[in-house]
Amino acid sequence: LFKNYQSRAIGTSNTQVGSYSVPSSTNAMMLTLSLSNITTSPVTANVYHHNGTNNTSIVSLAPIPVGGSLEINKIALQTGHAIYVVSNTASSIDAILSVMELT
Repeated sequence: LFKNYQSRAIGTSNTQVGSYSVPSSTNAMMLTLSLSNITTSPVTANVYHHNGTNNTSIVSLAPIPVGGSLEINKIALQTGHAIYVVSNTASSIDAILSVMELT
């Protein structure tokens, strides 16, 4: 089952993209995470994989230029896992998370 989740205007607080976490009795594949800079200045993004207990960095201080975007592809997720994004600038990043769930 293919699904998309979105978060708009992500800022300086860790944000769970689309409030999505893998449901119980399910595994998922993050197909793509797309981050878009919606400001008029360059920003940096941090992306984390949350395994239900800890955050592990996927991307750290990745620059996203004005009008630019960043894509991260294919990460296996298990029940309770989630993807978090944080920016160095308030209300600066839109995110779309595409997943395929396997039950």
